[in-house]
Amino acid sequence: MKKIVWSMVVFIGTTALLSSQDFASLGLELKSQSKEGPYTVYQFRAPGDMDLSVAFQGAELRDVDRERLQGILSISKGFTNLLPSSVRVIFKDERAEILVIPRSFQYKDRDLSVYMPSGIQFFYTNFLEFDFRIVVENLFLRVKGQFFKEEEFAERILAAVLNPYAYIQSQDPEYMLKRFQDIEARLDKLLIEGEKISTRFGNEVQEVRGLIGSLKQEVGQNFQTQQALEKKVSDLYTEFLLLRYALLVLNNRGFFGSIRLPSEAGINRLVELKKQQPKVTMDEAREKLKAEGIEMTSKEVFLVFSVYFNEFK
Repeated sequence: MKKIVWSMVVFIGTTALLSSQDFASLGLELKSQSKEGPYTVYQFRAPGDMDLSVAFQGAELRDVDRERLQGILSISKGFTNLLPSSVRVIFKDERAEILVIPRSFQYKDRDLSVYMPSGIQFFYTNFLEFDFRIVVENLFLRVKGQFFKEEEFAERILAAVLNPYAYIQSQDPEYMLKRFQDIEARLDKLLIEGEKISTRFGNEVQEVRGLIGSLKQEVGQNFQTQQALEKKVSDLYTEFLLLRYALLVLNNRGFFGSIRLPSEAGINRLVELKKQQPKVTMDEAREKLKAEGIEMTSKEVFLVFSVYFNEFK
């Protein structure tokens, strides 16, 4: 019996030693290990005098989570403005949840950390995202997106700090949708005016969004009125297209507030494909684009289906 107990002690000690040596290769010093419900929790001291807590289910950290941890540490080592005091990482089935409590976040002569009373919430799968709130002038502003560069992330927070009301409007999808609807209403009103000018191009006016070129050729009786109408239609249609693209860009923001521009070629091909095959699904469309050498993320495909075709599944 004593031999069995002693063997178990040796095995556990050896496992802990191997784990400690393994984490040491990541620059981490294991301080303690404990259990919190279903989670095993490791407390580390990380480079930069940072406290790191890692929680995961089971007795061993999965290989995929070990790789994610390495990716998280690699990103944090690249920070020059954001200096974390502590970081808590919880590994779940599909992603890691990361809470960063900044020691300081100096950017352009401001300490942005004072606007983050609850810290910064990150999420990591194969890329890093953020979703948290800052407090400016008693306003709680949501900062959400995909992280690309620390400077872009800091610039987005600074913009919210300097002009919180403008930031609220720029990040509000409902505001953008309302603006989009206003443009559509103005365009519809212009179509009605066009019908009064000439019955010769009445049918073309009804399809003005797709037949602007035909409209210009058909109008002939009132040249001055025609020129004014064409300019109004062209300006409104251009604004309509820009707002629709802006809506795609707004919802395709990356981690730290960076803007990730969708592929124009991908958007055009996807719209063409959807018109040719109305019943094609998002996954099928993405696979067809991939087969043609056009890379679009699932999120970008979803946004095009939503904005252009009012499909959300």
